Amino acid sequence: MKHLTFILSVLLLVSCNSVKRNQKFLASGNYDQAIQLAVKKIVNDRNDQQVGAHIVLLEEAFAKAVANDNRRIRYLQNDNSPEAIRELYTLYIRMENRQGLIRPLLPLQNPRTNNNANFRIVNYTPQLVAAKNRFAQSLYDEAIELMRRNNTLAYRDAHAVLQELKQVQSNYKDVDRLLEDAHFYGTDFVLVHLTNRSDVIIPRRLEQELLDFNAYHLDDFWTAYHSQRQDGVRYDFGITLNFRDIAVSPERISEREFKRKKRVKDGWEYKTDRAGNKMKDENGDFIKIDVFK
Repeated sequence: MKHLTFILSVLLLVSCNSVKRNQKFLASGNYDQAIQLAVKKIVNDRNDQQVGAHIVLLEEAFAKAVANDNRRIRYLQNDNSPEAIRELYTLYIRMENRQGLIRPLLPLQNPRTNNNANFRIVNYTPQLVAAKNRFAQSLYDEAIELMRRNNTLAYRDAHAVLQELKQVQSNYKDVDRLLEDAHFYGTDFVLVHLTNRSDVIIPRRLEQELLDFNAYHLDDFWTAYHSQRQDGVRYDFGITLNFRDIAVSPERISEREFKRKKRVKDGWEYKTDRAGNKMKDENGDFIKIDVFK
């Protein structure tokens, strides 16, 4: 009985601590953290005595979070900077995700009023679609502007922006073609030339293998090595490999031989004496012995 009382006391203490922690989140303006904690407690501890307190906190945190975001949205709607457009899109996603946390729990009863807790669920789809299109166009314009600078580092920055655009809206305009262009013009191309200054003739096949850079795994996303000049490629760097000494040895084969033996039973035969006569046992029967290989 004492053990059960102790367990109940611990559970009550933990529950009270979670309520106090949520009250601190709410008081410090961390509304989404308060919402997440309250939802977790409501989902996992439906029969807990403190669930009612978490419902009250959830209702208050949700109302304050929505009001906060709406104030920020009204301010951002008059700002056409890329940063404001990005933040506006992020806000609508956050508001939609916040409703997605609460929607499966409804209805919830507020223990203070004995009525259903008030959660104003809004359809943000039109605003979210508009903000998404505006954000996609902003990313597209930023990438185009970077590519117009026509330098390697700007193309790489444009590629990163286009990758983000691809995640926001995968089929937006000609994003795939622009990604290929940004990658091509942002890549450092290196032309490698082999010079044989030794007295040994290098076979053609060996030369091809030496210049097979795929085998060395030297290429990375922004660097490509070519052994032959390719049309349409502007080379940024050149490497000359000077072979001054080449040692060639004949091919060798190493062999090791292992022997294994095992005695295997292979039938039977009659036991004979030195004269070749069959021998009998004490019962007068011929004696049989196993034959092994």
